[in-house]
This record gives sequence, C-alpha cells and structure tokens, in this order.
Amino acid sequence: MNKTMAWVAAALLLACTTSCLEGGSNSVESTTVGIIRRESKEGKMVMDNPFPYGPFYSPTLSKLNEGACVLVHFTLDRDAAENSSTVVRSRGYSTVTISAQAEVEKYRIARFSDPGAPDTGKVLKDEVPIKNPVNLVRGYVRGYLFVEHVLNQPSDQRNEWFLTYNPDAKAQTYLGKHTYDIYLRTTKRTAGTKTAVDMAVNSAYFIKSYFEEIARKEKSSGNNEAFYVRFNYVSGFQNGKPVWSRIERAMPVQISDILSNKG
Repeated sequence: MNKTMAWVAAALLLACTTSCLEGGSNSVESTTVGIIRRESKEGKMVMDNPFPYGPFYSPTLSKLNEGACVLVHFTLDRDAAENSSTVVRSRGYSTVTISAQAEVEKYRIARFSDPGAPDTGKVLKDEVPIKNPVNLVRGYVRGYLFVEHVLNQPSDQRNEWFLTYNPDAKAQTYLGKHTYDIYLRTTKRTAGTKTAVDMAVNSAYFIKSYFEEIARKEKSSGNNEAFYVRFNYVSGFQNGKPVWSRIERAMPVQISDILSNKG
C-alpha cells in the first residue's frame, strides 16, 4: 500500500479496532505505528514499534523500504510456536498477522528561522484549516512522533504538513507543568474532487533533536520527570491572516525516556 493510502487507512483501521483487544487464546489485536528495519540475522524486514513485545515481523512488510514509517492493524498470537519466549529471544522479533497496512508520510520539525519554515503571521498558499491537530498521538518510535490529525476536505485531496517551533521561546507554566508550544499547519498539495468530509490523516515527524534539547535543559534545571508539549494550529483565516488556536491538552514527554533513547 503506497503513501497516499495513509489518508484512507485510518478509516479502515478504525473499522477493525482502535483499541488493544486481548483474545481468549492469549492473542492481541490492535493498531500501531512503527518504522521498518532490516534485521541482521535473517535479513527480514521488521517493524520497530511502541508495543512491549519487541519488533514485529510479517511477510507483508517485505515490500516496504527500510526506514519507512507505517501504520498497521495486527494480530499477535502469543500462543503460537513462533512467538514462544525462546524463539522471540533468538530471532529478535515477534511474528504477527497484518490485516491492514499503510505507509505514513515523514516530516521533520523546523525552527522558525530555518529556510523554508512558514511565517506564522502569514497565510500560506493553498493553506487548509485544521479541525483537530491531535486526534491521537500514536507513538514515539526512533525519534519520530506519530500523530493523527483531523480536517474537513475532499477525501481524495492530498496535503503537505509543517511542524515548527520558536527556538527562543521559554517554557510556559501551564497547570503547574513546564510546557512548550509547537505549531502545526497544512497546505493542499493535490486538489480533490470528492465531497468534503471529516477525515483522519496520519503523519510522522522527526522530532528527536528538539525533544533532546528540551530534556537536557529541563534536567539541568532540576526537572527529572517530564515536560509537556502543546500543539498550536491554524483553525481558520480572518482578514487575510491565519487564526491560531491551541489544544489545551498538553502531551507529556518523559525526560528519562528521551535521554536514554527509548522509543
């Protein structure tokens, strides 16, 4: 399944399930995200992911390129012989059945001052208002933050996404927590022809360096627990200017996980 299918995959995956289901036969069925890697022992394509069962292997992953970000609906049979603790330790992965799969487009967070970073005070060409910037945070894997957004547009329209931050901004104290603001917006890449609907779009943002920078700063100031990240987004336009809104539900980031390279 190619990258464009990530736009419709959310509906397919939600039709299966969005929560982890424990089957009666010690099986797990769920939706997750990850990054494809070629493992060294057998040369198979496996998927690093946020679940506690280690990397996943399925023959359907073999067609993906190393480094691809992916969204899958999977079933893990923990009673299967190939998923015994001995075999998993030896191989270095668990074997799963994947019923739906979509590649997720990758982006990189940028500073306000970086070349090509959008000006927060100006409307972008073909900019599209965002309805919900963070419908789901699907996971943090190998420096990539996987986020599901919601917007209202033709279901076959394709967009470009931008995530930025102000490197000179200080932490804000929100509900007693150190909170940092990041800024999300999107533009139309390819026009659609279908009826506009509320649709979910998944993107992966390489954000590792930004998280590490904040984590080191927080740790040096005596905070060893967590900092928080808050999404700002363009929700509309008024008098030729973007209207910025903010989602008040801030996302916690564990400092120890970032500095120990977990995820």
